[in-house]
Amino acid sequence: MNADSSRSHFIFCITIQEIVLNTGDSKVGRLTVVDLAGSERVAKTGSMGVMLHEGSMINKSLMCLGKVINALAALAEKSSDSGTSTNAALPSASSPLPSSSFALPPSSPVQQAPVAVSSLIASSFVPYRDSKLTRVLQDALGGNSNTCLILSCSQDAVHLSESISTLRFGQRAMRVKNSPKMNVKRAHEEAEFRYKKSHQHLEAEYQAFVSSVMGWAESTVLKFAKTQTAKKAKKTKKLLMRKMKRECLPTHQWKMALLLFSLG
Repeated sequence: MNADSSRSHFIFCITIQEIVLNTGDSKVGRLTVVDLAGSERVAKTGSMGVMLHEGSMINKSLMCLGKVINALAALAEKSSDSGTSTNAALPSASSPLPSSSFALPPSSPVQQAPVAVSSLIASSFVPYRDSKLTRVLQDALGGNSNTCLILSCSQDAVHLSESISTLRFGQRAMRVKNSPKMNVKRAHEEAEFRYKKSHQHLEAEYQAFVSSVMGWAESTVLKFAKTQTAKKAKKTKKLLMRKMKRECLPTHQWKMALLLFSLG
């Protein structure tokens, strides 16, 4: 138990980028230092009101961290059994993070997250987005960085259960495998990517234009065909009326003929 809780996690990030002027290539590195807030047992602290809400949010984020560690450990075990790389089963890390470290406070409940390991293995899903804390540490946990985890335990016997739980959490975290590598961005690769995106955009615009032109042409042809058909029908009707009048047919007969013609 912490005598004075900080009521929050501390996250400090340093990002350094190196650009080669001749080629335009760049290297990006990030150092992330995290000091996690200690967990709080309501039965021991007696927190109420705002402090109770803050403590519950701290415990929730630590619980999410425990779920992520359990999921990554399960994936690492699955990968080792199948003889494949762990990183192939994990979601690809989007942001560069070559070096990271974070400290776990004493009495942390992160290891007590109720996670079904079998379901995690089946789905290969790591719940990074369940918490802002795990989202920030996504690349440090199972990503392409070097990660150092420091566990803090209490020597008091009254906190024995929390200390044991913290050590068990560290034991599970040791099974998580990262794949450290340099974050190098090639200038020609970025240019090629931009050209491909531009080509795809222009291709989509061209297809949309062709579709609109074809639709307009089709509707115009249909309207023209209907107009010509109506004109021919009107002309035929006039010719029929003239013919019937020349033959001096009775009025009711040629009216009936016109009616049948219009119905047909």
